[in-house]
Amino acid sequence: RVEKESVSDYVSESENLAHLHMKISASDAVLASVQGALGGFQADLGKVREEIVSLQERARGMSVRTSNRKQVQRSLGGFVAGAAVPPGMVRGICESDVSEAYVEYLVQLRKKFAFV
Repeated sequence: RVEKESVSDYVSESENLAHLHMKISASDAVLASVQGALGGFQADLGKVREEIVSLQERARGMSVRTSNRKQVQRSLGGFVAGAAVPPGMVRGICESDVSEAYVEYLVQLRKKFAFV
């Protein structure tokens, strides 16, 4: 009698068990899909990380070049300022009459030649 009741219980619950099995199978499919998506996301993150590392290396290189350029600019800035003949001095020498200002332009030009 107990055995027949057990068999009867199993038979009556078979629909629920089949439904539960279908839900578990559907959940497995969803989990497999999520796992695939996460795998793709992880691969994308790896690529982004590589790009970040590459950009950091490029930024370091640019920083070094900028620092070098500024150092050269500081070094050459004084030389260029000392060697360059301003347009006012050129006009003063070419267009002025010989006077005290003219002589002063020549003195400044001589200093620039000496500097160079």
